[in-house]
Amino acid sequence: MRGYTRYDVDIVQGALQRFARFFNRIALSLQVQIIGLLIREVLVRKEGIDVKTHELAISDFQRALGGKKRSHLAPMRH
Repeated sequence: MRGYTRYDVDIVQGALQRFARFFNRIALSLQVQIIGLLIREVLVRKEGIDVKTHELAISDFQRALGGKKRSHLAPMRH
């Protein structure tokens, strides 16, 4: 039997919006690198597209991006 996790929709939406603002402000080469770290596999079928992702801790992201500081990946404050 597969386990399920519940997420607060408002929290997830806020996190995705902050990520989009961050992502759109960085260089294209870094965008490509980040997508490569997030996406494990994409399957295109007649029924639709399946996207499998990696689940990375922020520290793994930092190492993969060459030791960038957390503030570059943390949520932006306005």
